[in-house]
Amino acid sequence: MNLSHLDLSDRISNAIAALSLIASGGALIYARTQAKAAKEANAAADRANEIAAASNLLAAEANRTSEHALLVSQNQLDVELQAQHAANEPTFEVVEAVRQLEGEYFAQILLRQTGGAPLERVEIKVSGEDVRGPRTSCYADAYMPQPIVWREPSRGTEHRLCVELEYHCASPARVRIDLASFGSGPGQSWTTHLNAQTIEVSEQEPRRSRRFDRP
Repeated sequence: MNLSHLDLSDRISNAIAALSLIASGGALIYARTQAKAAKEANAAADRANEIAAASNLLAAEANRTSEHALLVSQNQLDVELQAQHAANEPTFEVVEAVRQLEGEYFAQILLRQTGGAPLERVEIKVSGEDVRGPRTSCYADAYMPQPIVWREPSRGTEHRLCVELEYHCASPARVRIDLASFGSGPGQSWTTHLNAQTIEVSEQEPRRSRRFDRP
């Protein structure tokens, strides 16, 4: 083996070693590049998840705000409806209570509406000792045991309802007149016992009755 042949082999070996070193370095660089890319991708994914979570929180907060606004609006509507209902609730006064003795006792009352919506109906409960029920002699179209009901003529924009009640009693008695319920049309009705009136039919205070004529 001559010297020139050995030099060539060494050169080839060195070249192969250099190429191997270069290849391994390139692989290392490639691996590092891939790792960096993967890390950046993971960071981007984490950021996207954070953005999605923040968006979900904002959407949930928006839903809560919308629900709260809807609840407030509904409550406000309920308050307004209650106020309107209360404003329309009729009020009454006892215009006159008459006690008279004409062979037997009877009580006569006139209730007049003083405020609230015009009424279409009124129901009145009556109770007492030995009360035989309403007289129908005042008006031929009175329907027992319902009270006699009519409207007074309008006074400007004011409508009033008058109810005349007349009851026979075989002996002195206490007749309780209780406005039970009344309404001004579909969806408008009230129930109250605040207007209850007790009339005592007394022999000691006879008075002539005054007829309330229909308008």
